[in-house]
Amino acid sequence: MVANPAIRLATEADIAGLQEAAELAYTKYLPRLQRRPKPMDADFTGHVKRREAWIAEDGEQFVGYVILIP
Repeated sequence: MVANPAIRLATEADIAGLQEAAELAYTKYLPRLQRRPKPMDADFTGHVKRREAWIAEDGEQFVGYVILIP
């Protein structure tokens, strides 16, 4: 657990990392769900352009993300 992560708005440079994080988080559930969960196919480019994607970092290391849709 990260004690005090830095939170920042995601940029276009983060899109591949967002996609990778979603794949890593949800791939293990595919056999049980028998379909891809929606976060795996999210429009991360659109979320970033609409300023809805936020990144958590510990130093330079990505530790998570959240999509906040108004």
